[in-house]
Amino acid sequence: MKFSNVIAISLSLGCQVLAAPAPALPTPAPVSDVGAVAGDASAVRSLPVGVPNIAVIKGAVSELRSSVSGELSTITSMSASDAPSYDIPVIKKSLANIATHMKTATTGMAPALVGSTIALTAEEAQALLCALNEIEALVYNIKLALSSLLSTIGADAKALIGPEIATVLELAIPLVAPPVGFVYSILGLVPGGAVVTTELTTVAHSVMGVASTLKTLLGSAH
Repeated sequence: MKFSNVIAISLSLGCQVLAAPAPALPTPAPVSDVGAVAGDASAVRSLPVGVPNIAVIKGAVSELRSSVSGELSTITSMSASDAPSYDIPVIKKSLANIATHMKTATTGMAPALVGSTIALTAEEAQALLCALNEIEALVYNIKLALSSLLSTIGADAKALIGPEIATVLELAIPLVAPPVGFVYSILGLVPGGAVVTTELTTVAHSVMGVASTLKTLLGSAH
């Protein structure tokens, strides 16, 4: 078995072990502008050069998913079709908490998302892939929860929490674009050759595709 194939198998198995179980994700619609997937090309080229700390990226993403999961459960349970009533203040608070956690994760990852001339190790490539998978699952779960919420609450309730929903939706692209752009900026430094870089870019493209679909909910939030 070729070395690159060994790394690719290790990456896939590692993410299955490290990442929490997530629902099967649909194939996102293609993003027509590759620049939109990788982030602005000029911004990627002008990344500050340093040593990327993949552990910081993975830690920020894992903390975000852990923090947001409970809030999404609260929103989902309270907006269920058989829920006895909607506690709008609680839902409003959960949405505000999600927005805060998303901003914290985006800020926390920023120092680690630097251009580099140092090759990643196989373990770092694995951690990066796992972080991308976690981001994708998180954004998809946010979409599911907010879609359910918007489809069940009335117009009066929607008017009360619409701004908070819109804030969460608008934070999705700022959250995922930097790590996706980072992936495209360090492809030549990933061990394993084309097999591994293809796996990373496929997941990165999917992450951006899922995040982009949240835009379709913005109109329903008002």
